[in-house]
Amino acid sequence: MPELHSVILKFTSATFTAAEMPLWLGPGYKFLQRAWSACTDQPTLQFVLKLNVCLAELGWGGWKLVALPLLLKAAASQTMLDLDPPKILEVLATLRKSKKFSVSDTDLVWKDRFERFALARLEKWTLSPQTEPEVARELEDILTMSSFFSPAMPPIVIRIIDGILGSPPDDTVAEYRATPSNSAWALGVCMQILEKRDPVEWAARADLASWTKISVQHWGWSYTVLGGLYGLSQAR
Repeated sequence: MPELHSVILKFTSATFTAAEMPLWLGPGYKFLQRAWSACTDQPTLQFVLKLNVCLAELGWGGWKLVALPLLLKAAASQTMLDLDPPKILEVLATLRKSKKFSVSDTDLVWKDRFERFALARLEKWTLSPQTEPEVARELEDILTMSSFFSPAMPPIVIRIIDGILGSPPDDTVAEYRATPSNSAWALGVCMQILEKRDPVEWAARADLASWTKISVQHWGWSYTVLGGLYGLSQAR
């Protein structure tokens, strides 16, 4: 019953944080298992994801021991991914940003499954005047998880950069003012992620001279784009 989710969320979060370890490992674990098994629709999945975020942000002591393994298992399940891919990416990115889990918390099987899912979505990502904010946000969510990905990721990011630079908006300033899903933002996000990767993975593919020429011509006003180019030039 989705109308009860907000009430149940508050009650459940409070109950978990007030309990001690024996209850985490017994009834608490069983409750989370049952919650995940009940995820057969988007509203239920969103409720369970919110519960996990609440427990993590509240500093619940059983987060890594009890909740995180179940969350990661669900995040690698095709059944869950088919229900609401953007929401799962958003939650994982949120937890990653707040340092609630790291690469060491996952294994090779999980990373391989998650990478195939995430990079398949990244391959299809494009920026256009019709790009909705939630679609734009997915780019940032995927790239936030970049430390989990193999060297297969940078070439995809480079293709996104080349695509934007190859078809710049007629007026980049007007575009920037009109929508947060703008080309300056997308270029900056992609360049910053490349900067954090090993240059061996991208240096030979990234034409920084051409990127710089086009960027100065169309985005010379954007500290985000110019800062990204500077970072890449220093990392190379």
